[in-house]
Amino acid sequence: TKVIILILWWRNFQLEYWRTFQLVSTYINDTIPELCMSLLKDFRNQGLGSLLIKRMLDDIKSLGYRHISLSVSKDNYAAGWYRKLGFKVYKEQKEDYIMIVDL
Repeated sequence: TKVIILILWWRNFQLEYWRTFQLVSTYINDTIPELCMSLLKDFRNQGLGSLLIKRMLDDIKSLGYRHISLSVSKDNYAAGWYRKLGFKVYKEQKEDYIMIVDL
């Protein structure tokens, strides 16, 4: 049986798209894409997420981006993990942090 254990992607929203659809809570500006990821609980704390996210950050940097953002719930344990990876709180919302990292 094959199981998908990780979903990891990034996207770059343009301001006009954000204004039209109001879907992106992490929009900072047109030059900072958003990172999204989810790893099945049974596969956490094994280094897999760190390995893959670091690889993706390197790939995004090679495309010329200098920063990337993400959104995480304040009560999500992953907020601390993102801090260990170098992300810093850019903006604090009611229930979430918008975090950013320099690439």
